[in-house]
Amino acid sequence: MYLTELRGLIANTPSTDWLVVDGPLFHEVTSVKPSNMTGHPVVDRPASRAILVSNIDVALEWGLQARVGEHAKNAREWTRDAGFSTKAVLPIYVDVFFRGSLVDRVTAIWVDNLTALLPAPQLKPQDAVSDLGFTNVAAWRVGRWSHALCRLVDALEEGTRFDEYIAAAGFVVEGA
Repeated sequence: MYLTELRGLIANTPSTDWLVVDGPLFHEVTSVKPSNMTGHPVVDRPASRAILVSNIDVALEWGLQARVGEHAKNAREWTRDAGFSTKAVLPIYVDVFFRGSLVDRVTAIWVDNLTALLPAPQLKPQDAVSDLGFTNVAAWRVGRWSHALCRLVDALEEGTRFDEYIAAAGFVVEGA
């Protein structure tokens, strides 16, 4: 199976085709963070896992905290005007597994006290036509794949306001 086929399969399945598995998961990251004053290893695990019922070779895991850096800085900009009740964000990874192997990873961001899981956007320019001719317009853009994956995971978390939050953030979905 090609990665594009796997992405298409996942993007076109409703949340009802997935089984969310609760309990301890087996993929973890162990590190010693500078903020950990004891020097003991810190273990971070994904919070959730879902298996595609019609093809158990396909699984998703999410909740492993992403490297904050640029995503948090960018989030301060696009959350400023979105009207969310809080500006706090939590960047996480959404991992795609095929036959037990990690084959894809998307950075997503929990917003508004974990109300919606949005794809991490990038500020990109795009030529646009105006009354004065071509102009370069910058917008927060997300790829169609990351949009579809985050919408699915948001639904698996019983979220119901994904489209509302995407619109409020002003994200432009691009790509095939």
